[in-house]
Amino acid sequence: MFSDFYGIKIKGKCFQSEVNLKFFSEEYHRFCLIYGKNGSGKSTISQAFDAIKQNNQPLIASQIIDKSGAVVDLTSENQKNSIFVFNEEYANSKVKIKDNGLDAIVLLGDVTNIDRKLEKIKNIREIRT
Repeated sequence: MFSDFYGIKIKGKCFQSEVNLKFFSEEYHRFCLIYGKNGSGKSTISQAFDAIKQNNQPLIASQIIDKSGAVVDLTSENQKNSIFVFNEEYANSKVKIKDNGLDAIVLLGDVTNIDRKLEKIKNIREIRT
């Protein structure tokens, strides 16, 4: 599948009309860096890849395309599991920094979920009292 990967077709959020974004124009290209000003669509592009992997972005339509612009179907879960998205949403869900005075606590991985649960319990207690 990734030998055919050339880019992504995307529509939604800041991409009002369908756009083909080309990432790997040559077979030997192994790295792609996306940069731009705030509001230029970087997060939307990462969410488009996440939508392909997890089907969890209802506001974005996206598909992997090959060099000719044809859609590359992801037929197996292994192919979807080969997509990794590291964006702000991922970082917020896996890394949490609690800053309290001069002390800073960094929580990584599933521990961040425990901290969110404790915060919810604290809020419920405050409402009840």
